[in-house]
Formats: sequence, C-alpha cells, structure tokens
Amino acid sequence: MSKLVSWFQDLHRVLRPAHQTCIQCNQQAVMKAEWLGFCKRCMERIPWIREIHCPTCGRYETCPDCHRRTDQKFVMNRSAVQYNADMKAMLARYKYRGDERLCETMSNMLMYAYVHLQSALTKNQASGKRTPNERYQQIITYVPISPERQAERGFNQAELLALRLGQQVKLPVIDLLQRTRHTDKQSFKSRSERLDSLDNVFRIKKDIDNQLISADIHAIRIYVIDDVYTTGSTLQQCASAIKEAWPLAEVYGLAWAR
Repeated sequence: MSKLVSWFQDLHRVLRPAHQTCIQCNQQAVMKAEWLGFCKRCMERIPWIREIHCPTCGRYETCPDCHRRTDQKFVMNRSAVQYNADMKAMLARYKYRGDERLCETMSNMLMYAYVHLQSALTKNQASGKRTPNERYQQIITYVPISPERQAERGFNQAELLALRLGQQVKLPVIDLLQRTRHTDKQSFKSRSERLDSLDNVFRIKKDIDNQLISADIHAIRIYVIDDVYTTGSTLQQCASAIKEAWPLAEVYGLAWAR
C-alpha cells in the first residue's frame, strides 16, 4: 500500500502545474506560457493599448504632438503598453539594472504592437492607401545609442528587442543608423528641448547603402524599434535620416511602451 501511495505522490509531482517565479512581482506562482513570464495577477495588470485614438502614433488618448508636427517623415507608430508606473519600473530594471530576464518578456510584448501595426497596414491595403507587404523589402532596425551610453549600460535595449522581434517575424535586422553626437537623457527634457537636442542627431551608416540598394527594389518598408515612444521626436529624426538616403522608404515605429 505504501508503494502505491508513493507512486501516486510521484505522479502528482510530475503532473501538477510547476510553480515559477513571476518576472514582475518575484512571487512563486503557477505560470502559463501565454502569460509571458507573469503570474496571473501581474498579467491582468498589464496596461495593454487595446483602443487607439491617434492613428498616427497609436496613442490610447488624444495626441497633441501629432497635430503639431509638420512634414512628418514616418507613416505611423504602434506600441504595446501604456507607460504607467509598473511599466516604468519594469523598464528601469531592464535598462538601468541589467535584468536580462526581461528582454525575452518585453520582446514578446512588443509582438503585440507588431500585430496591431500589421492590422492597420492590412486595413490601409484594403482601402488602397498602401500596397501589399510582398511588394516591399521589409527590414527591422532600431534607435542607436551613443558609445558613451553603450559603455554605461553595456547594451542597447532597443537593439536587443529588435533582434528578438526579427527572429519571431522572420525579417532581417540591420544596424542602419548611428548617432552623430551624444545627447543627455531625453526623459528629463521638455518637448522643445527634445526637438532641439535631437535635430540631425542620426545618420545612415556609411557602409550600409550598397547593402540595400543592390537589392533592386521598388520600395523599402523599415520598422524602427525603440523602448518608449514619448513625443515622436526620436522616430521623426530616425525617419528623416532614412528618407534622406531612400526617399521611397516607408518608415514605421514599433515601441514597447507609449
């Protein structure tokens, strides 16, 4: 009888749901793959951007920045989550404290934004505003950081997100842009200060041109990855540098948070 009880106990240990550590609250909990490393409670607290009120930047509420912008260089942006206190804390753990466990989780969250962007493109194609994806060469790139910032953090969070997204959607990731100068952290600046500090701060890397132009394509669709979209100034400057090299390029933003 004791052997039978022992057998059932062993079977229960094998079949029962495994408890893992939630990547957000660090509590032990039963986890499901579709929860992206979060426990049920934390997963339910994720502020996904489900309704979009600004078709350009993908904001969940009215956006004054897009109305003020003239000569917009990018087509649209989509983001996965609202940048609330919980998401700020998560990004700080990844970006400033080097919690590498979060990279996979955040890149999986970024897929939510990618799906929303593709849905918007599908609607535009149906209405005749855009041509189908297969007529474009599609590539992924990311917002570069300065050598000083790279040395400080040891990595570029946008680059790592881009590399993982590229693997997921089977698109090439190209190190396309570089900074012309180091800038102070944008999170502490006003909108006007952001515009001034980012003016002409990006350019195409000199050894890139032939890599793309030799493909003999009609147009390029480029997805620029960043961790947070705030006013759109960074994406605007990236898109400006890209379109200076390839006027036919369509530039889209994908950000983890908005």
